[in-house]
Amino acid sequence: MGKRFIIVLLICLVSVSTLFAGGTGFVLDSFDTNGDVLIGFFPTYITSGSRFSMPSLIDGNSTDLLLITGGGYTQRQLWRDETGAVLNSYADIAAVDADEDNRKFNVITGEWKVLFEQGLFWSEATDHDLLTIQLGYKGRYEQYQENVGAAPNSAYFLDGTSTAYTEAEDQLISNTLTGEIRLETVVSEKVTARGIDISIGADYAPLWMLNELLGDGVDYLAAQATIEGYLPLMQIKNDSETKSLFALYVADRIRADYLQGDSVPVYAQKTSSLGHKMRGFESFSYATSMNAVNNFDLRITGPEIISGLFPRAAIFCDVGYYMGHYNNTPGNTAEGLLLSAGGEFAVSIMDFLNAGIRANYAIQGDTLTTEPFSTDIFLVLHY
Repeated sequence: MGKRFIIVLLICLVSVSTLFAGGTGFVLDSFDTNGDVLIGFFPTYITSGSRFSMPSLIDGNSTDLLLITGGGYTQRQLWRDETGAVLNSYADIAAVDADEDNRKFNVITGEWKVLFEQGLFWSEATDHDLLTIQLGYKGRYEQYQENVGAAPNSAYFLDGTSTAYTEAEDQLISNTLTGEIRLETVVSEKVTARGIDISIGADYAPLWMLNELLGDGVDYLAAQATIEGYLPLMQIKNDSETKSLFALYVADRIRADYLQGDSVPVYAQKTSSLGHKMRGFESFSYATSMNAVNNFDLRITGPEIISGLFPRAAIFCDVGYYMGHYNNTPGNTAEGLLLSAGGEFAVSIMDFLNAGIRANYAIQGDTLTTEPFSTDIFLVLHY
């Protein structure tokens, strides 16, 4: 499939998102990148939409409907070979060159969501409901392509011999029921924040939801729980108190994931994998059925360049534990501890969108490169 078609597809998907602009609020749901496009520093996948205020079911609390769609062109990386064994290093694959790396493959994705939210316990301090219950449906279509320079059908999942990945066909469709409960007490102060957010959620994608229409089918249950906390330590403002010159605060996130199923697609393995949540390790790595991680940051922000735009530096330490079996390979079990530390520098917009560079050191645990030290650039939302 040519690049021209991909560009047209991206434009169409983003254009469809704007159809929802008539709601009461714009929703930027997610974005992702492709490592082969501007070294992964440009969004090639976006989902967005609108929030519509509905007649309130509970007086004094919000009742909303969210309509979200989008998609794009991303890249994924396999972590296990055709036998299900972990790929420990680049020496385990035929080609070292990035464009011929058989572990990589590209994905064209379209996604659509319909979500219902009911708020409870309105808070004047945060200017929103403290507790939110979300229920809804998520749909997804994917088409797979070999890596740019690899030989046809050279990606492990494409040759049909891998037991670790279910995408033996060139496309997939999935339909998922989703639910989440969020407690949000964090008060953002632009350059810093204070409070605690807690969320518990689950995705259920059974075969009976027409998940066998394309490809080898999708059948899994995912659950996750997250706690994020922010504690300001110091802040210095200018004489007029209009801009922050310097702020020091602690940010900490604890997340636990459970992922189980007879046919777990790669997209679900990414977000739940321990390597994806730990800096210094590759996404999709250490994708066992259960894992937990603690991400600790000590952050320095300021001075504000303009209101809400400021540089941010941080030192971090991540510690995680994985256990259970690798997805789609019940006989292949493992458990262990991962530990990494490092520092990063970023430009932050309202502490919502952060772009920067990071240096990582994997203290405990193996990376695919077998080298403990690594650097990467990042473009992320929120944390």
